[in-house]
Amino acid sequence: MKENPGEVEKRLRDARAETEVELLSGDRVDVVIYGEIVAVEIKSGDSDWHDFRRGIYQCVKYRAVLRVQEVAAQEDRLPVRARLVTESRLDGDSRALAKRLGVKHKIVRPPPGKEKKGLTKRPRAPNLPRPRRLA
Repeated sequence: MKENPGEVEKRLRDARAETEVELLSGDRVDVVIYGEIVAVEIKSGDSDWHDFRRGIYQCVKYRAVLRVQEVAAQEDRLPVRARLVTESRLDGDSRALAKRLGVKHKIVRPPPGKEKKGLTKRPRAPNLPRPRRLA
């Protein structure tokens, strides 16, 4: 993502990107793309519905914190967005939740030969019971 922000959005292909950006809230964003501010949460091919759901909420949090940081710094208030990037499709519940919360999703496949490494090196979530479907 850092080397090719255009994978997230084509129009950002020439933008500057940084990894593991620490927010004033203490959170760390996997990738932040500048020009516009796009926080990118990355989930690997090993991720399950629990990881996806957590990633969606992380995107909401990052978007809110980055917006407040812009206001607090009295900056030009660049547009702030968040994207969830995964190596696979979201399940139906996660897709509906992301849509409801305004989190855009993008599938990015790893380059050939790097499939097993995934996009991130995060441990798999514990095997938790699936939550009730949201109304």
